[in-house]
Amino acid sequence: MSVEVYIFMITNKIGLTRSLRLLIKNKRNEKKITGAELSNVINQKASYISAVENGRIKSLTLNNLKNIVIFLYECDDIQAKSIIKESLQNTNNINSVLK
Repeated sequence: MSVEVYIFMITNKIGLTRSLRLLIKNKRNEKKITGAELSNVINQKASYISAVENGRIKSLTLNNLKNIVIFLYECDDIQAKSIIKESLQNTNNINSVLK
């Protein structure tokens, strides 16, 4: 078992790679959604998504990340996991976390 998978199993958090941060920021801007609106989706303060996109927040729970992707992409849980997994694979990150 890789260290990354072990850490995920303990913390249930996904490290925010540059690829994931850009995925969130670009889709949010494309849909003309404010950071405050997206922060509200996961019950966080208005500045939370800004901190995610700018790298001040280093990880998100899988649940919060899925909820962001579901909202931005208007997709279901399975599709959200696929989008996240693809983004992580593109950065040579955890490959088996979202099976």
